[in-house]
Amino acid sequence: VYGPFLIDNVAPTGTVRIVDSTCNTDVTATSDTIVYLKLAASKDPIKMYLSETSVRPATDQDFAADAVYQLGETTPGTKTIYVWFKDSVGNISATPATDSFTLLAPISISPNTANLDLATGATQVFRVEGTNATYNWTIINEKNEAGGAATAGTIAHFTTSATGQNSVTVQGLVKGSFQLQAGALTS
Repeated sequence: VYGPFLIDNVAPTGTVRIVDSTCNTDVTATSDTIVYLKLAASKDPIKMYLSETSVRPATDQDFAADAVYQLGETTPGTKTIYVWFKDSVGNISATPATDSFTLLAPISISPNTANLDLATGATQVFRVEGTNATYNWTIINEKNEAGGAATAGTIAHFTTSATGQNSVTVQGLVKGSFQLQAGALTS
């Protein structure tokens, strides 16, 4: 007597999130070439494949809900992490889970983007990451809420000295957008 037989040909599916190493919030831009991943999958995967391309690598590693990945391609720009999951009988995800972020230059203004809440008079500290050098800061490309050019100093202003500093504090004044410049760096 043979049987019963169980045929399992359903591959696990899952998700990947790129997160900050300390508070587990989603990361959209970083100058760090080491990324922290939060992984979740169906069907209790035992292995996973991690890649920066849409081609699944030949080598797998043990599945973990938290993983660290070292980028191989470190040119600044948009990066995507691809993850395939493998279950105990060898089924592998047909489509990888993905998450993307912007890899900033090693020396860059952080945060690269921020939203200031005008209702609370919020301020934001911006700093140059990757160096202790000091810079003369400027608010540039001020645009009103409709996207038109705004008079300099009407959208935001510095609440700290902007000369010879590694970091500055900026306060939003009215709805709109602006960029910061520190030497040759631009947010």
